[in-house]
Amino acid sequence: MDKVVYVHLIFEKKDYFFSSIAAIYDHLDAQRVGASYNTLRNVRWKDTSVHTTPRAVVRIGRLLRAGRGGRENVP
Repeated sequence: MDKVVYVHLIFEKKDYFFSSIAAIYDHLDAQRVGASYNTLRNVRWKDTSVHTTPRAVVRIGRLLRAGRGGRENVP
């Protein structure tokens, strides 16, 4: 299971997919996201999978891959 971080920039109507929260800030600045790296890092991601800022919607999910061993139950 791999983590994927989805960022939707509300006013720009653009979607981005990243491998980590840190990777967001290699490509976008905090002003465009509407939150600093430390703010997103401190979100309780175990309690929620979505964090909304004034400028963006940030979601963390699972990247499902093809593989051996049958099907996995997907919620």
